Amino acid sequence: MTLDWQKIILNLRHAGCTTKFIYTKAKMDESTVRRFARGELKEPRFSQGLELLDLHEKFCPEKHKLEELRP
Repeated sequence: MTLDWQKIILNLRHAGCTTKFIYTKAKMDESTVRRFARGELKEPRFSQGLELLDLHEKFCPEKHKLEELRP
């Protein structure tokens, strides 16, 4: 199953999460988060993806539906 990681990052930003908050919680480099936001990267590492999904569920519950997270 493929998820739209760009959309997940942008949803988090729209919900008020800073880039620094996202990359700290997901244990990523700042540039990695920015590249996902621009759509330059397609898949995070498994553990990073889980962290991003946990953040998304917490900060974007209204958008945390499988059909909304697919490309």
